Amino acid sequence: MVKLDYPGDILDTKIETLKIVNNTDKIVRKILQTGKVPTESLIPGHTMPQPPPKLCPKCKQPIKEDWKLCPNCGTPLETKKLSCPNCGKQIESSWKICPYCGEKLVERTDSKKEETAKLCPKCGAQMPINAIYCAKCGNPLD
Repeated sequence: MVKLDYPGDILDTKIETLKIVNNTDKIVRKILQTGKVPTESLIPGHTMPQPPPKLCPKCKQPIKEDWKLCPNCGTPLETKKLSCPNCGKQIESSWKICPYCGEKLVERTDSKKEETAKLCPKCGAQMPINAIYCAKCGNPLD
């Protein structure tokens, strides 16, 4: 038996070499069939390491990938993705120039911001006019 520093590794379990080879074939077939690495172990007596759960950025409670809002505190979990009007690549809202194509990114004027935004009554953050919750504090917007 080979000793490794990794507890739960395939090689430190008491499985004969032939069983490891056979189960490796099962794992490879499963990956080829599904296109994903299995989350459950196909080797008897072996458990797969699980990724840490995704946490809400505000209350740090576990959340699911497809949730739009945290059910514990109401924090919006989805951020709106902006794209360059010239090349279509994803950009940050604070950027002045697109780093991919060099296009100058136009900022909204204050008057336009007032027409398309509302203030959170709790923290004063400016949110889009159609926002339901404040992205900064999670407060419901009227």
